[in-house]
Amino acid sequence: MTEEEFKKDQRRLHRLLLRPFASVLFGEYVSYFQELENKAEEELSDENYLRFRSYSGTVEQRSPKPPEELVKMTDEDLLGYINEWNDNHRDEKEPFVDINIEALAREFGSVFKGFIMPNPERLKFWMENRGQIQRPIYVRNMVDVMHEQVKAKNFDKLDKWLSFCEWVLSYYDQSVEKIAEDGQKSKRGDESRESPDWYNNPRWPVGDFVETCFKEEVDAPISHRKSLARLLEMLCTQFDWGLDQGKLLHSNLMDEAINNIRSRGLETLVKFGFWVRRRDEKAKVSEVTSILERRFALAMKRPLTLPEYAMLGA
Repeated sequence: MTEEEFKKDQRRLHRLLLRPFASVLFGEYVSYFQELENKAEEELSDENYLRFRSYSGTVEQRSPKPPEELVKMTDEDLLGYINEWNDNHRDEKEPFVDINIEALAREFGSVFKGFIMPNPERLKFWMENRGQIQRPIYVRNMVDVMHEQVKAKNFDKLDKWLSFCEWVLSYYDQSVEKIAEDGQKSKRGDESRESPDWYNNPRWPVGDFVETCFKEEVDAPISHRKSLARLLEMLCTQFDWGLDQGKLLHSNLMDEAINNIRSRGLETLVKFGFWVRRRDEKAKVSEVTSILERRFALAMKRPLTLPEYAMLGA
């Protein structure tokens, strides 16, 4: 849900809550209620309120199609379906069931893992047509599944996963400056195809993926060193909404540093160096210095921020 959608729902709820007390409202509450009434897109009646019913329980998220139906679809039809389906709603017969994109994306991820990955032809389709996926949430789930494979030390398709991650970061780079210029990031969402948010979704999972490759218990093959360094360069130098727009959320600089993609990329860059040195303690790790030099060279356009200084200092 975007911020604009959230505020719209919030205004509707406030109007519903204030309406029964309209005749006794005073001061700022009268003005606010009148403002809500003037901007309202629907007439309120008693039918807008729940009557004579009380429920309690946990809301379940459910996909509009179960995995067994998604599996039977051709890849072309499945791609079209995840791009087009946008009917988030509460099930009429089951008051605690939400049918939504998030659940559909979760089931799509299970299909991608269990049926698409093991099938070379199906996997080829999704790798070649990745640019046609219009909602970032599905790409995020694909990266999450790839991440699971790396955690389990399944490296046979690591070259494909790294290529996919590089596409994710490149795709973001092409659109982010426009987002920064129009200042409309708050209206973007990872479930939207009209205003997709490629900032955190799925870039943050790519950062997790890269970091996992360097963990001692995973220890990805050194043969992928060049590709991993390329991803790190992008993570450490790309425009960062929080850092470059001054949208900091934490008073503690290190808390801010580990919660921004670019400054966290600098931390992962050091882990890359240790990953290389575990194989040869005297190995030169020129990638670390060259990536830092690239970041410093960009400082005229994107000045080094305090969280980055904090991470570099640490």
